[in-house]
Amino acid sequence: MHFPKWVTEVELRKLEEMANINRKTYTTKQLADALGYDVKTIRRAAEQNKIPAIRLGRNYRFDPKAVVIALSNTPSKPKN
Repeated sequence: MHFPKWVTEVELRKLEEMANINRKTYTTKQLADALGYDVKTIRRAAEQNKIPAIRLGRNYRFDPKAVVIALSNTPSKPKN
């Protein structure tokens, strides 16, 4: 499984588990809490199209299943 350098496999598994709950979308804060990152990091990733997001005005909403798929299919950066 490949995922961006800033997401660990443990964090991705936690998000996969959360995606199985009946919640349809997460706020930026909810996704940040689930992955253990700062809200600014999640917002920046959404702005740079690194993770799929729906923009509602100044806010973002995230489909956890789409985020898991996107992060699973993103090659990680090679370590130097």
